[in-house]
Amino acid sequence: RWCNQHLTGNPLRDDGLVEGLRDGTHFCALLEELGKTDLKGVKSGGRHQQMVNCEIGLKFLKQEDVRLESIGAANIVDGDRRQVMGIIWTLILKYQIGGGTSAGGSQNAKNELL
Repeated sequence: RWCNQHLTGNPLRDDGLVEGLRDGTHFCALLEELGKTDLKGVKSGGRHQQMVNCEIGLKFLKQEDVRLESIGAANIVDGDRRQVMGIIWTLILKYQIGGGTSAGGSQNAKNELL
């Protein structure tokens, strides 16, 4: 539900979060909305393009200083539920609880949760 609140123009279908993010287009659309940016080169296509889409999103997260341990494009495209849920939780911490700022984000997140 949190993802669909940020994907107002193109919400995820009912087949689930993990399935909905697999092609990378919704993943990048979510990042565009959260990061108030435009990610270039994202389009629909086969597995290769899905990997490219997810790499674009992961590169953006790295530029935003979002730390993701052992998560690659293949995890998203292959529908690795544990890894995808980890990404979503990290996004919630960064953009919802942390307010999208890196400085003091973990302390702010801790205060928000308490």
